[in-house]
Amino acid sequence: MTFSIPRIRCTAAALSMVLTAGFAAPATGQTNVAQEMVDLDIVQQIREEGLERSQIDQLARHLTEVIGPRLTGSPGMAKANEWTADMFRSWDLHNVMIEPWGEFGRGWSHVDYRGRILTPFVQPLHGQPMAWTGSTDGLVRGQALAVQADSLADLEAYRGQMGGKFLLLQPPAEVSPEFEHRDRRTSLDDLLAPPAPRVATTQANEERARMIARFRAQRAMQGPLNEMAAEEGALAILRMSDRDHGVIRGGRAGSRVAGDPEGLAYVAVSREQYNQIYRNVTNGVPVELEVLMTNQFHEEDLQQYNTLAEIPGSDKADEYVMLGAHLDSWHMGGGATDNGAGTVIMMEAMRILKTLGVEPRRTIRIALW
Repeated sequence: MTFSIPRIRCTAAALSMVLTAGFAAPATGQTNVAQEMVDLDIVQQIREEGLERSQIDQLARHLTEVIGPRLTGSPGMAKANEWTADMFRSWDLHNVMIEPWGEFGRGWSHVDYRGRILTPFVQPLHGQPMAWTGSTDGLVRGQALAVQADSLADLEAYRGQMGGKFLLLQPPAEVSPEFEHRDRRTSLDDLLAPPAPRVATTQANEERARMIARFRAQRAMQGPLNEMAAEEGALAILRMSDRDHGVIRGGRAGSRVAGDPEGLAYVAVSREQYNQIYRNVTNGVPVELEVLMTNQFHEEDLQQYNTLAEIPGSDKADEYVMLGAHLDSWHMGGGATDNGAGTVIMMEAMRILKTLGVEPRRTIRIALW
């Protein structure tokens, strides 16, 4: 992973907040607003340290490629808490602690996944387990079944058919081609521009109402469908990724409550491949699949934690300047943008300030939550 010049802008943005509130001498003049002068010598030292001796690349690589996914409650998140605290101690920050913020529920981690489509022709099943989902009973093989049910009455038509099947619960989604390259970054001008005014229209309101109604109907169906599928011995449930072009993304499918049944295995499948399976099944072409999925639940500690550290202030030590970012991430990637980038930028800001030996008037505290 390589961070280019925009990383400097982000670090500078974090440090500018610290500078205006942390390293200042009182300003003179009549005003109703408290103002403090920025120490430009410190600014220059910060620029030099950040531009010439940045550690963002090393921090980002370790967080995203060595620790990797940091799902809340997982061993990966615990490693991230320990590593960030160790880095803060190595920089000689003060009051370094890993502090519990409350009960979250049981953790979960992914151990193994293998999947293939066997008929009508052999190909890998591009999928990932959804968070807090159960495991398959070893390597399981069976037919795919598209469940086309919009109500509990519709669902009854599938009673007795789910045993030994992989269930597809969603209709296929349109996948549009990209004829124009989309920017990978938002320009600085766009970031700083004021938001465009929101214009409510009758059509938009009606579409929103339909979307909410569909969501509520799906939620109402979820419990009975899961119960029927589990009772009849369904092998797993396939969920369509909410991204196109082979990107596999999915959220949580199981329970975080300690002691709850693990439930069925949920597999998030690439949108294009999900559509292919669905089209074949609904056009009378049998699709046979095999999947092995192993996941692990963690109930030994239901608390979750933040990593905290400080640079103490002087005459205004009881006033605080806060830096922070969320440290956890979903399990399907390394969490670079969610929110590894923010985390390492805040860490780098603290490292620079401590390395320079500055003496802020206010206490500067970092919180990685």
